[in-house]
Amino acid sequence: MAFFIKLSLWALAFVPLIITESVFFPFIFGKVVMIRVFVALVSMLFAVHVIADAEFRRGVYGRLKLVAKNPLFVTTTAFVALSIASTIFAANPFRAFFGDVERGEGLTGLLYFYGFFVYSLLVFEKKDWIWFFRLNLFTGVILFTKALVEISEGAVRPGSFTGNPAFLGGYFLFVIFAALVSFYYSKKEPVWKFFSAAMLPLGTIGLFLTQTRSAMAGLVVGVLALIIYGAFHGKAIMLWKGFSLRTVAFATLTAMIVVGSLFGTTKESPLWQRVPGFNRIANFTFMDATVQTRLISLGVSKNAIDPAKNGMQKFLIGWGPENFSIAYNKYYNPEYYRYEHTWFDRAHNKLMDVAVMNGALGLLAYMGMWISVAWLVFRRKGFSFDMMAALFFGGAFFFNLLFVFDQVSTIIPLFAFFAFLSHVSTVEDVAPATGKEKKAYAIAGMREYATYGSFGAAGLFFTWALIFWTIVPYSQMSTYLTAIGTKNVAGILQNPEAIFEPYTFAQQDIRGHFLNGLTQYYGKAPQLNPLIDDSIRRMEELIAKEPTNPRYFLMIAGAYDRRARAGDGLDYFKKAEVYYHKAGELAPMRQDVMYAIAFNLSFQGRTDEAIAVLRTVLTVDDVSPETHYFLGAILSEKGGDYREALKEMEIAMSSPTYINFRDEQTVNIYQLFLKRTYAARDKDNFLIVAKRLEIVDPEQAEMARQMEDMVRKGQWPAINFN
Repeated sequence: MAFFIKLSLWALAFVPLIITESVFFPFIFGKVVMIRVFVALVSMLFAVHVIADAEFRRGVYGRLKLVAKNPLFVTTTAFVALSIASTIFAANPFRAFFGDVERGEGLTGLLYFYGFFVYSLLVFEKKDWIWFFRLNLFTGVILFTKALVEISEGAVRPGSFTGNPAFLGGYFLFVIFAALVSFYYSKKEPVWKFFSAAMLPLGTIGLFLTQTRSAMAGLVVGVLALIIYGAFHGKAIMLWKGFSLRTVAFATLTAMIVVGSLFGTTKESPLWQRVPGFNRIANFTFMDATVQTRLISLGVSKNAIDPAKNGMQKFLIGWGPENFSIAYNKYYNPEYYRYEHTWFDRAHNKLMDVAVMNGALGLLAYMGMWISVAWLVFRRKGFSFDMMAALFFGGAFFFNLLFVFDQVSTIIPLFAFFAFLSHVSTVEDVAPATGKEKKAYAIAGMREYATYGSFGAAGLFFTWALIFWTIVPYSQMSTYLTAIGTKNVAGILQNPEAIFEPYTFAQQDIRGHFLNGLTQYYGKAPQLNPLIDDSIRRMEELIAKEPTNPRYFLMIAGAYDRRARAGDGLDYFKKAEVYYHKAGELAPMRQDVMYAIAFNLSFQGRTDEAIAVLRTVLTVDDVSPETHYFLGAILSEKGGDYREALKEMEIAMSSPTYINFRDEQTVNIYQLFLKRTYAARDKDNFLIVAKRLEIVDPEQAEMARQMEDMVRKGQWPAINFN
């Protein structure tokens, strides 16, 4: 049975390869299901084995006594315990516990990752870890091959089976670490030694193909860590013909300095633009949109953990797992909208993620995990290849996490790294137990029942969570997407329980998609009206259960807006307004929320109020062209003096966002300006309008040029614009 436990844990080396098309976020949730299936299987096998096999039970108890003293085990366990506390007191406890489909985390996900950490630490011996790392090398080969296929098909930054180049880059850091460890332990196995050696450059090339700057910078930090370790411990380690590891370390450092200097002085050269990875580094500036949004996010995160603004509870234990977006929306910085319009659910800095979601205590425990890594490495006297490889990955991946966040493709490798380091620094460092010591590991009385109970409870929890909190949401998504994909919308009404009941963490994606997909048919397909009504009702149920996400309110408000515009009655504009204002309460500084409120007021004929809302937005953000565009559009509808409306529109249309923008509304607005400026004999503004019409309305460009020529000559003949 122990072999099947190990086999199930080995299977998780292939997690990054799993994609499931029948759910939302296919690159994520399929991996989540695989993790939970195998951890649940391990938990049940483990519980049965502990109860039925006294020898196995004594071995587990002895291993627990050893690892319980390991600082990495202690800090990892403390982090999980504090995450439980954060969940209990979370702003949205449901989301904190279950997470969401897009990330597959939450407390439930963390417990599965922790389960893998504990079970692998209790049953794996060194040879088992070697096989786990070798299997990850095979995964790395497949990911690398798929990345090459994507590049051949035109992809600039491949994501392979992870779906995202940032996560793929992070995983290749683990591949390099796995190759180092596998190479070292394959001394008498030339085939594995060669394969492991080959994966070192392959993993490095794969990392550069992703062009993920954080992972590439992490690689540099990891190599510097290797150099430092080699310089301190490598004097007596002879590598080749009298060259010691220390000599090679200094030579490598010299080479890095030379290459870095050469790159720094020639980065404008076209040569670097053709080298994957180096091209993005060469073009890096602190004004990059990605850099700016991350810097802004750090400031928002700082406000979210400020005890003066949110109290000591949120400062100490945070807002709760998967509750980052609640804090982010509350303290949203309008400057963010200048660079990106997406809704952040992560800080793109793991430390700030932990600080916001788990508080200062959670951050202390999380940092304790990484400090434990460094302590375990440097406490080992003399040279150790294990510790050198661990220092490389610890430094590289930690630095990478300062600019991104982890994901299921990299979280399992990270917990595997923690478990492996705990193993080699505790289990391998302790002499094998003698027969007398083994007897001391025998469990009796309450300790025996506690052992049965703890592992039995873990088995029941992981199995229950797999069935009801994983398989059920999977089935709901699959059933819904199948019905939508085959256009069998009537089937949704005939068997709604299979999709909408019970309420699971997948319902936000199902119901949001259901609502947005149907509201486009308002006034166009009367036979769908019952389904449309049902989609609104389902969304209102969602809001009642989780009233902390402004996007839910925007969705249903938008549905009511569309319903009113389709002719179902102006009262629906009023209903939409209520939901828009609730979204505004949760995200008071987001421009797009204020835009939605302004448009809703405009639809109701309350133009002055709409204009006032947009002018308020200008007080906090007068740079984003959207504000100027929408203000100009509504001012033009109001009538009266056109000059302010034209000024706002020109500010927007002169920006990179709108410089080549062509749509019917813009054409109509500028045609209206053309009539008004012509009627007022306003030569300067007329020429501005005519020139803009040449761009936004190519079909009428020639006519606009002819009128422009006449006005320049001072000719204003009577024209019937109708």
